[in-house]
Amino acid sequence: MTYTYPIGYAPNEHHNKLIRDEMAYDKQILAAEFNRSYHLLTVYFLYGYGGTGKTFVWTTLSSAIRSNGGIVCTITSSGISSLLLPGGRTTHSKFDIPVSATQNSTCNIHQASDLAELLKVTKLIVWDEALMCHKFTFEELDKSLKDIMHNNFPFGGKVIVFGSDFR
Repeated sequence: MTYTYPIGYAPNEHHNKLIRDEMAYDKQILAAEFNRSYHLLTVYFLYGYGGTGKTFVWTTLSSAIRSNGGIVCTITSSGISSLLLPGGRTTHSKFDIPVSATQNSTCNIHQASDLAELLKVTKLIVWDEALMCHKFTFEELDKSLKDIMHNNFPFGGKVIVFGSDFR
């Protein structure tokens, strides 16, 4: 990937010192840093009160990926909110998470199952109303995805976007 300057600007030639200072970066070092780090960006959290556009973001992300033939798992922590998402399901239903989660429990997903195969090819997991679940629920999915993906990165390296609000 190459980094370019904004159209109309040339490094060290602009009359505005603020712009010149902001553009004084080493493209090769930044490109190397990007290439080293980009694949680690897999877990995101979108915070917003009700009505601020979280569902719009989920729908837009899902549409973009699905229109290119990718698979998106859209899940929520409650049944009502799952009706608002395209293909929405509850977290416990989609990932076969035990309702009474404990510190040592995992999702009931077996390596050779259809669900494991689906998760391996899933491009994005959207988890709305995430804060309504106990921390063990997140840990169960994390452990299960690490096992399925044979990857020790958070959530097995799958791109996952959590969303909720703290109210």
